[in-house]
Amino acid sequence: MGIISSVMEYFTLAPGVDMDNEEHCVQVAQQFEGMGKAIRAMLEAHRAQGGTGNTPIDPSLRDQLLATLREMGIDGLPETEEISKKELGEEMIVSRFRAHGSGELCTSDDCHKIDFTISERVYITGLGVYGTRCEDGERNIYVELFNAKWGKIVAEGHLKVSCTGDIKIYQVRFKSPVLVRPGEIYTASAKFDNSHPYPTFYGTGGTRLVKEGTVKFQFLKTDRENKSDTGIRKGQIPQVLFRRFADDS
Repeated sequence: MGIISSVMEYFTLAPGVDMDNEEHCVQVAQQFEGMGKAIRAMLEAHRAQGGTGNTPIDPSLRDQLLATLREMGIDGLPETEEISKKELGEEMIVSRFRAHGSGELCTSDDCHKIDFTISERVYITGLGVYGTRCEDGERNIYVELFNAKWGKIVAEGHLKVSCTGDIKIYQVRFKSPVLVRPGEIYTASAKFDNSHPYPTFYGTGGTRLVKEGTVKFQFLKTDRENKSDTGIRKGQIPQVLFRRFADDS
């Protein structure tokens, strides 16, 4: 039960509640309520696996709890255990588009974004991003994953590429895989570094529902500060990279 002790220690040492600040009181109450639900869910899953109070909690359940608490904005928690290839299956790719285009500008000075939900828990490992049609050297691509429920960026990644003007999807991986769950909306975003717009390749023929194996992704047009051409049927971010739990494969 070391993970529960660590979480409780965090709240014991956390700054006191400002009783004169109603917003702060509500926020702390919501954190305690959310923490209680998350711990109960972990213990129920532990018991469902045949565990007892005297048996260690499975590392995947531990990490799921920590990921949930971090998404709630709780910092200073223990680090998650490193995810091994034994715990996760092979990396899979869900492709949003049937074809690609290059005949018009797909604005690249703004951040490209697309929302999605998922049918089962998986670890998202990165995003695929189309390269530019320009042949003018190196570009930096930055990707993020945003959890709309908690209003927080939960994963980031960066890749320096040398664009040649040829059609190519660059796979930009996050610093570490991030757990995503059914019933929550996530925003995938990608941005090139530059001070002026230039054309990139873009996908066409996209659909709202895309299935890879048993995992179903439902893509949604985001309302979160999206000024780019990217949407469900056309645009950037043609791929989402993910791994399922080995036991679910």
